[in-house]
Amino acid sequence: MTNCKRLEQPVEGWLVFQSDSGRFWGTRLRPWPHVPAGLGAAIWRTNDADTLDELVETIRKQEALVADAPI
Repeated sequence: MTNCKRLEQPVEGWLVFQSDSGRFWGTRLRPWPHVPAGLGAAIWRTNDADTLDELVETIRKQEALVADAPI
């Protein structure tokens, strides 16, 4: 990725951009405060998707998994 297009941030706390190949990427700006046992394989700090809508959906699902999990 040599040329990336930074996008208006659709999800607070995430940097979202589009690569020069057209793929959408999102990176969480801060590490997860906690990742409950059993969720480690389902939670990523950086995600990618074919469309912006798919990326936002993935990010929101991950945020909800962590928020709803017991500490």
